[in-house]
Amino acid sequence: MSNVTVLQSEDRSEVVLNRLKELSKRVVDDFCEMAELLYETWEHGYHKTLGYDSFGDYTEENLDVKGRKAAFLVNITKTLNRLGIPWDEVREVGWRKTAAIAPVLTRDNAEKWIEEAKITPLAHLSEKVKAEKKGVEPSNDTPIRMTIQIDADEKTIVEGAMDYAKRHEDVTSSSKAIVHICYDYFQSREG
Repeated sequence: MSNVTVLQSEDRSEVVLNRLKELSKRVVDDFCEMAELLYETWEHGYHKTLGYDSFGDYTEENLDVKGRKAAFLVNITKTLNRLGIPWDEVREVGWRKTAAIAPVLTRDNAEKWIEEAKITPLAHLSEKVKAEKKGVEPSNDTPIRMTIQIDADEKTIVEGAMDYAKRHEDVTSSSKAIVHICYDYFQSREG
C-alpha cells in the first residue's frame, strides 16, 4: 500500500512542478505584455481619457499596481523600444532586474548587461549599475541587506545623522553614510 502512496506522491510532485513551470512562464509573459500595455496607456494618455488625474492613480485604482512599479514598466518598455531590444532578450531576467539595468543600457552594451542581470542578484546588480553611472569600478563584494526597527524619534535622529554625513563627509548614499558614521564612532573611542 505504501508503494502506491509513494507513486501517487511522485506523480503529484511532477504534476505540481509542471503546473508551476506553466504558471511561471505565464507570469513572465504577462509582465512583458503588461509593460507594453502600460506604456501604450501612458503614451496615449488613456488614463486621462478615462478621467484619472495621474497615471499612478489609474494603475493603483484599476490594476492594484503601485504607480512606481507601473512607471518602471513604462520606462523598461521605452528603453527596449528605443534600443530595438526584443522582449525575448529580457524575458527571463524579470521586470526588477530589467528596470535596474535600463538606465545604463545602450545598443553597444545591452548584451553584456542582460547577461549580467541573468547571473547577478538584484542588490549586487543595482550596485554595479550605480558604479557604471558614476564611471567607477563596482565592488566585487555582494551587498548585504540589514534591517533594523526603530521608533519615530530614533528615525529622526538616524536620518539627521545620515543627512549630515552626506553634506559634510562627501558620501552620497545612505548606506555609505551609516558606515561612515559608525567608522567615526569607533575612531573616536580608540583615541
